[in-house]
Amino acid sequence: MAVNIPVIADMDTGYGNAINVMRSVQEYEMAGVSGFHIEDQVFPKKCGFMKGKKIISDEEMIGKIESCVEAREDKNLLIIARTDARAVEGNDSMRKRANKYIKAGADVIFPERPESLADIKGDIDEINAPILLNGIRPRYGIETIEEVRDLGISILIFPGATREPAYKSAYEFLLHIKKKGDYPNFLKGPINFFTRNEFAEIVGLPRIREYEGKFLPEDEILKRYKSKKVPREF
Repeated sequence: MAVNIPVIADMDTGYGNAINVMRSVQEYEMAGVSGFHIEDQVFPKKCGFMKGKKIISDEEMIGKIESCVEAREDKNLLIIARTDARAVEGNDSMRKRANKYIKAGADVIFPERPESLADIKGDIDEINAPILLNGIRPRYGIETIEEVRDLGISILIFPGATREPAYKSAYEFLLHIKKKGDYPNFLKGPINFFTRNEFAEIVGLPRIREYEGKFLPEDEILKRYKSKKVPREF
């Protein structure tokens, strides 16, 4: 794993039927994830906020969840059952499905796309399991993580939260080059940059340099860096 904190991974629809799902669980567990969410959409799936979603039968989804339970070796691996049934069949059907998924062995329910604060509160009241919420919802009057916690939500995720600002920065960077004909000065703006050494820290270059100093022959280090000592900086 690239980080030393617990990671929740998206398993989409499990990449096949209940038997394929077992292999997916094994692969995710070997990769080191702490939990995953698997959903009841028909493959190929759609984003939870898109129209035109279809869902599989609750019987098929229950089989997938049961196969997840069978396949996992670490009992601390969280099985998060996502249901998109709200948009297709309504709240009541979605919540009935969710409770069936819990009986099948899911640890957490991810009820996708609540349309109001009442939907979220209803999920908390009527689903007999910890609830995962997909993003803070200012338009529903939920603006802070503390408010999400006070509602009784157990897990809050921000999928894709870094995508828009990253794309926006990349767009502005390229637009600057097109309009100004020069490379933006990362020390003066108008676009913010990581310095090379900051970027090196993020991608783990100091650790690689540490390994070079530990394991490479001295003559190779000397050829690479014109020094017997491996530099830490970029």
